[in-house]
Amino acid sequence: MRRIVIWICIGIAAAGLLGFAALVVAMRIAPDATISRLPLITTVWLRTMTTDVGRGLIRERLRQKESAPLVVTYLSGSPGAQWQMLDAISGDATFGSSWGATNEVHELLLALCTHVEARVRSAARRNFSADDQGRMWSKRHYDHFGSGQIRPGPGAWIPDRVAVLAFITLSFQVAGYDHRMPSKYKTTVRALVDQLLAAQDERGCFAADDRDHAIVTFAIAEAHALSNDPRLKAPILKALEWLLRENGGSAETRWSANTDLAVWDLIALKSVAAGDFPDHLKRSKQWMAGNHNLGTQCMENGQVLDATPIDALAQLSVMQAFVGNATALNSIAEENLIPQPGLSDVTNYWLTLALFRRAGGDFYAHIAPYLHHIVRDQQWDTSDPDMGCLNRHGDPAGHALRLLLTGITYRYLPVSPSPVPVKP
Repeated sequence: MRRIVIWICIGIAAAGLLGFAALVVAMRIAPDATISRLPLITTVWLRTMTTDVGRGLIRERLRQKESAPLVVTYLSGSPGAQWQMLDAISGDATFGSSWGATNEVHELLLALCTHVEARVRSAARRNFSADDQGRMWSKRHYDHFGSGQIRPGPGAWIPDRVAVLAFITLSFQVAGYDHRMPSKYKTTVRALVDQLLAAQDERGCFAADDRDHAIVTFAIAEAHALSNDPRLKAPILKALEWLLRENGGSAETRWSANTDLAVWDLIALKSVAAGDFPDHLKRSKQWMAGNHNLGTQCMENGQVLDATPIDALAQLSVMQAFVGNATALNSIAEENLIPQPGLSDVTNYWLTLALFRRAGGDFYAHIAPYLHHIVRDQQWDTSDPDMGCLNRHGDPAGHALRLLLTGITYRYLPVSPSPVPVKP
């Protein structure tokens, strides 16, 4: 009798093992058909035994609203349970949009971003998009921004408050958020655009510094391109007149004295021209053709600036990209256009614009290391008012320039309909 019981137990165990093995095989061979039929909690336990496709299906099931009670139970439990659920639910949301968690799940994930265990902390953060966290920081603080705090480029220029607001506006626009279409940021972008318009005087000037004026003109032109708002037409035309004014010297004279202004003016002119306004890009092209030091020297207030060769190359390459001189741009080695830590935020932004045009399918491979450097710099302490800021010093202009850089990578190039290479 005892032997019979033993053999029955062995048979049951063997059948169980065979059933389990069959389930694992099914999860690997036909995850679509298998995972949708399993109890939700079983998918959490068996997540490591399926393929990447299967794990993605498990993740999507757990992210559904009806799965929230189970997710909350795990995330409220022991560190081991928290890790189990985070390992199952977390993807790679470094850029783009965060997934739509319920409020309760969102708050638990946010709290776990500062967990004492590194693996829990790291997995929790993978549920949040660096882009969205950055825009949320901008949304919370834009009304309190003053002028920039740190020089964003190689020269002495620090953006005025109106230019900082323009950079912030552009960082929303590069993700497709405008001031007219319904979105979670519509009210913020509308308030920003209204503040920019209010800064324009009767001459059409937005700011005392011509660089600030060009950046605001760029933002208003992009606002028009995204929304086709008729009330923006007159301000854009007035801003264009001021940008190309002749009193006090021509635009070309100002560009020769300040080569960074030449870049910002060209970007503004390109954006304005793309909106069916007068096209003055020919003037930039002619000035570039006659400026033989462009790309080797940076000028500021008529003096040669103590800048790096990369700073000068960034100015040349982004201008070649925006005037459409593919031959000249392609003559610059791709490895010289890669953004990197240690360079200014303006230089890295310009390099990224040029690299996008130059590198094609290799773009993401070139830029990925710097993107991850940006994420490492992002503030994550939930008790810190700077949480989400992409600049470790809390500087709004540097923060917005980095948001623009990630937006170019994962959305589209401003003033260009061309699609951007996506992360493989």
